[in-house]
Amino acid sequence: MLGAGTCILAADQAGNVNYAAATQASQAVTIAKATTTTALTTACMTTFVGNQPFTTLAVVTGSSPTGKVTFNQGASALCSNVILNSGSASCTTSTLATIGADTKDSYNLTASYSGDAQNAASVSAPLSVTVLRASDVVYRNGFEAGTLTCPIE
Repeated sequence: MLGAGTCILAADQAGNVNYAAATQASQAVTIAKATTTTALTTACMTTFVGNQPFTTLAVVTGSSPTGKVTFNQGASALCSNVILNSGSASCTTSTLATIGADTKDSYNLTASYSGDAQNAASVSAPLSVTVLRASDVVYRNGFEAGTLTCPIE
């Protein structure tokens, strides 16, 4: 058996001059999927002005995991079914914003790995981010410009 699943092991003992044949014995053996760990990180600051590009990276460890990752903010998907590439997947979104009259909102982001034939599904620990309303942020000279994947902090 090369991976997760169930197989039947059977043992036979043929008879000979000294011993009678034995009845076949069989046993089902189940190999579980490998446990995985999904970690969610960002190279960006976790407090930023809303509606700007923000990138997160999910890294999945296990037994050479393949498959897909969905990045979530609560129950809402930010990026769905992103294919793992060498155990990692990334999501860039500009949808994180303040809600209503709030000057800032905090969100918990997670990454959910779907699993594959050999690896069990897993969910990352939450990555907490704080989104500020642009009209409430005072910009200063020399403030670092944002990048294509990180917002202005």
